[in-house]
Amino acid sequence: MKKLLISAILITAILLAGPKIIGNSVNQNLNDFISNLNEIPGYQLKIKNLESGWFSTNAEVNVGFDPTMFNDGSMDLADELIMKKLHYANFNISAQHGPLLTLNGFGLGLFAFTIEVDDFSLREYLEYPENQSLYSVKGRTSLFGATSFIDTMPSFTLVDFANFRFDGWSGKGKASSNKTAYQGEMPSLIFTDQNESLEVTSVTFNFDYDTSISDVMTNMFVDSKGEVNFGSVRYLDSSKDDENFNFKNFGVSVLSQVNKNGDLIDYALNYSIEAMSVATFNVNDLVFNFELKNLEKNLIDFLEELALKNPLEIDQAMLDLQEQDIEETKKFVLPILQASPEFNLTQMSGNIGSGNFSGYVKTKLTDIENLPNVPNEDIAWWLSKVVIDSKLTFDKSMAREIDYIFELGAEAMIEQGMFIKNSDGDFDLIFRLQDSLATLNDAPFPLPF
Repeated sequence: MKKLLISAILITAILLAGPKIIGNSVNQNLNDFISNLNEIPGYQLKIKNLESGWFSTNAEVNVGFDPTMFNDGSMDLADELIMKKLHYANFNISAQHGPLLTLNGFGLGLFAFTIEVDDFSLREYLEYPENQSLYSVKGRTSLFGATSFIDTMPSFTLVDFANFRFDGWSGKGKASSNKTAYQGEMPSLIFTDQNESLEVTSVTFNFDYDTSISDVMTNMFVDSKGEVNFGSVRYLDSSKDDENFNFKNFGVSVLSQVNKNGDLIDYALNYSIEAMSVATFNVNDLVFNFELKNLEKNLIDFLEELALKNPLEIDQAMLDLQEQDIEETKKFVLPILQASPEFNLTQMSGNIGSGNFSGYVKTKLTDIENLPNVPNEDIAWWLSKVVIDSKLTFDKSMAREIDYIFELGAEAMIEQGMFIKNSDGDFDLIFRLQDSLATLNDAPFPLPF
């Protein structure tokens, strides 16, 4: 009986004292999160109001983007004031302290939360249902610190411009100290104006990072994968047929992987289009897959810094790099090149008309121990360090397409050694370079340097 009484007292103490302890943690985490984001150029966050009780916390946070991030110097004062107005919104945050939660459904956890954006100034430009927020998030953080959430946007149109319609957004995600995952979808976006129309349908977005959600904002040096797909993208202009285009099932995927030593990273960037038409030009089953391999961490850190600058700051940073002392430049560049970076087009293929083509280009820098005194002028030295392996193949039907496109037909290109016929009767162009020696279709190819 005594043990049961002690257990009951402990449970009661947890249920009563727990929310206050968790509430203090919620407030601290909110302040830390805002501080971290404010350290990133371009973000401007400020807590306008914070009310913390025993069982709940309510906050109003002003969130915005620095308009100078999107200003290349061409904006006048009036345009910049409009940008400032559009790039700020108030986020209303409500959190219920655990361990016993009823917000967003019954359960156990550290806290449950809702975030809503419904600023009156936004309704000056956007028209959406009165009983809905422009953006809302609902979620819960478990007793072990893992967060799950869903987010939504309603359909909206532009005020005084009914020819634009965005059909909403819905997504869901999970986040912890070492994992962030999210997936979302948009049914359609339609814009029409006199002769022009743009329609985008069935957009899906997925990403997975092996890091925390705050680190995702700035860290490119991490294992990750992401994918964006468009069911269709169509632009029509009845007055300009040559500018019309139509994409079907257009997908882009990105994969990054850090090596075991943690000093190099590989990126893979893949494009695929089931069907594409631009004016009268038609392509099917188009694939372009790229690889960037052995990229050194200092290079990624430099690119991250550039990504956080506005256009004017980027121009200045590049000028500073060019004007830097040559020895200082060597110190920065040499480790990047000694890692033997690669740029590979691992696959390109497609169908044009009745013909097919395929190919690849692999490029690598090797055996770099030092740099020449004038790196940007010693072309012969660079050629000695570059390895290239490339091949382009197109079938007999594609050869007929080439005859139409070029004055010099495919057969004439074979006679001049630009192409060879393989055992299948298809046409190959094979170019290789190593140790300053180049070959075209296995025959020596003189270089001008």
